[in-house]
Amino acid sequence: MLLVLTLGTIDLCSMLFLRESITLAAYEGARRGVGRGYTNSDATTRVIEFLDQRNIQHNGSSSVSFSSPGFDNADTLENVTITVTVPCAGNLLVASGMFTDLTMTTSVTMRKEYQNLGKK
Repeated sequence: MLLVLTLGTIDLCSMLFLRESITLAAYEGARRGVGRGYTNSDATTRVIEFLDQRNIQHNGSSSVSFSSPGFDNADTLENVTITVTVPCAGNLLVASGMFTDLTMTTSVTMRKEYQNLGKK
């Protein structure tokens, strides 16, 4: 019983760490995208870099999505939401069959500091 409780606690803690890590990845991507001249592609690249630094398994650029408008077309001080989704499978310390089909999603909203130059 003590072993099951210990493994459950480890799994719960690794899920909390995963959630915090993808929230930070979304924040890092949003910080990159809000500046003048930065686009959705720049924000996606930063999110993927962050996830790779933390050894988090993801689905590449399909793990990142943006609200409409995204960083490409947002006006000055317009809110843009970036959403990051990763699978739980392969990202938890304890390999349990309970979480193989689950995904974890988090979003961060920031305002575009200045619209991109050349925007019509």
